[in-house]
Amino acid sequence: MMFGRIPVEDASGAILAHSVAAAGLNFKKGRVLSPTDIDMLARAGIATIMAARLETGEVGEDDAAQRIADAVRGAGVSISTAHTGRTNLYAERQGLALIDAARVNAINAVHESITIATLAPYERVERRQMLATIKIIPFAAPAWAVDAVTAIARDGNAVIDTA
Repeated sequence: MMFGRIPVEDASGAILAHSVAAAGLNFKKGRVLSPTDIDMLARAGIATIMAARLETGEVGEDDAAQRIADAVRGAGVSISTAHTGRTNLYAERQGLALIDAARVNAINAVHESITIATLAPYERVERRQMLATIKIIPFAAPAWAVDAVTAIARDGNAVIDTA
């Protein structure tokens, strides 16, 4: 990932690293800047921004979180839409949280940019209760790490489910 201060006119497609609030604008960090955003920033008098650009072999934070969530979830689990590199997994029914702690630990050991936090295995849960959260720490994760995590997740029963 390339990270640093860049001229606004060169920032189309970059990921905003710090929120920007100026002249009626309120862009949150993590926003992928569009050509319209660039025009608005320039009209607001912003000359440079702190931004990140993904490089070949990196997966954006929302896409990575969503791919991992899809891989770890069982039939009794729903997933929120990934936002700012985070997605949450929820119980679709009352019962027990089925968490494969060994595979969660293996996933968390793959790369520091990927983390899963869960309830304790066999904890009682209510319908719509959060079971786990997946977070991509920076703005992207290496594609090889996302692939390794999804391979761990798909090797056996669901990593996160309910019964």
